[in-house]
Amino acid sequence: MLKISTTQAADFLNTAFGVTNITDKKTLALVRAGLFANVGSGRSIRIDLAEVEEYATSTRYVASSQWPTAQPIFRVSLLGLREDEIKDQHGIVLRTHAGADYANIYGLTPLMRRRAWTGVWEVSDSTITRAINERALLVGTTKGAVHPEYVRTITGAKRDSTTGRVWWKTKKAPEVINRFVGSGLWMDVKSGRESDWA
Repeated sequence: MLKISTTQAADFLNTAFGVTNITDKKTLALVRAGLFANVGSGRSIRIDLAEVEEYATSTRYVASSQWPTAQPIFRVSLLGLREDEIKDQHGIVLRTHAGADYANIYGLTPLMRRRAWTGVWEVSDSTITRAINERALLVGTTKGAVHPEYVRTITGAKRDSTTGRVWWKTKKAPEVINRFVGSGLWMDVKSGRESDWA
């Protein structure tokens, strides 16, 4: 096993995808979200070069304009999974965590994994209306990484009564999208807002 730094992993991915904007901070975010394992033995984060090579081989770079559908893309930015329990007004747990856990290290149920990233987002009423009417794709990204489990079609929305933020109701993405995403994509994301149109 050849252990490389997050900077070396970023350089490798930049070359593989033909981009220049992947940084050590972005690859660190990928480690924290479970896309890459930390194989370091000390305080420094290290990644297995073979794992980075495999990811680069199974992932391709795309622009948001290349998606094969007229559905708009609503992107949500995901960091590594963290505890963030939210209950409804009746005390029923709506979710236990927030963020992404690509390797399912936490062992959450499929429902709780999905709820960890489909809510709760700051979204305007006009965005909700457009997303539902146009059956927008909800795409969870971690610094540009798009995992196939984090792409769904928006079917509705519900505003959380305590935060005023939105839970997206979703279903599986169309098969043409699933084929397009394949084993994963990398696409540029806008800086700034944690959720926005791609």
